[in-house]
Amino acid sequence: PAGIPVHPTARYHRNTVIKILQDLRPGAYLSLAHRLDRETSGVLVLAKTPAADRAIKQTFQERGDIEKTYTALCWGRAPAPAFRVDLPLELDPTSRTRVKMRVAAPDQGLPCSTSFQVEDEREREGTCYTKIRCNLETGRQHQIRVHLRSVGLPIVGDKLYAFDEGYFTRDVDGEATDEDRARLELPRHALHATRLALVHPITGKVLEVVAPLPEDLATFWAGLSMGKQGLETAGDFFQIDALQSEPDEGAPVGFGQTTSLELFYHLVEASEILGVHGDANDTVVLRLGSGTPGRACPGGRRLLGSRSVESAA
Repeated sequence: PAGIPVHPTARYHRNTVIKILQDLRPGAYLSLAHRLDRETSGVLVLAKTPAADRAIKQTFQERGDIEKTYTALCWGRAPAPAFRVDLPLELDPTSRTRVKMRVAAPDQGLPCSTSFQVEDEREREGTCYTKIRCNLETGRQHQIRVHLRSVGLPIVGDKLYAFDEGYFTRDVDGEATDEDRARLELPRHALHATRLALVHPITGKVLEVVAPLPEDLATFWAGLSMGKQGLETAGDFFQIDALQSEPDEGAPVGFGQTTSLELFYHLVEASEILGVHGDANDTVVLRLGSGTPGRACPGGRRLLGSRSVESAA
């Protein structure tokens, strides 16, 4: 469940997945095969023997014979029914949190790729929400959260990446305001580890574990109205492998100076996709306009990547 750290840290000592299971099974060998963020719910794999532990961790490290699928509930509308983000990540040296990641400059940082597919769209009071299936191709810290934010789809409730990290620090310090909670809409980020499939280290058979969407996220999604179905780009697949860090000339900017690596983003409505330029398989520029007022900092963004006219399904 969300809210329980998977392992002890300087801040969390006893109420962790490992400690709880060790109390329930005293003397048993238990080792985490991978990790989930504290606010992420869903599938988590632990090994019960040293041999299984070594085999599973090697599988995770090599990214072989393993499939990890997440479900994210986001603000905004996706640029296409299916898209792939291939952007390197690095720790953000300007962040006070020491855990925040950011998109690195080209040819720097850790290689990082995620493929996405839209599952549903809803709306409420003029705001668009998108349910997205996320398939990890690499396993970097906060990968899905940063990649979705980089294309204008911040995850609902994400205190670290949706707006500014002040939401995160105030929450950690117990100083979150009613305004913070209202804007975030959920007390935790809406990310759920839905499915994990890997080869069992002992039997050699494929082991698949599926966790349905938990009650808090399912209830939130059910409370939204059915949105507009489909996109003008239906059937197209976009790969986003670079971000232009400066807005187009004339794009609205209203949040002061930014660094060369600062990403401009907006929540995107379908009507605000201003243009896609370039022939199939050539470089395209997908220009995103302004989003829902109050949902993201003002700015514009260009996405640079390759476009395929073949369906990604």
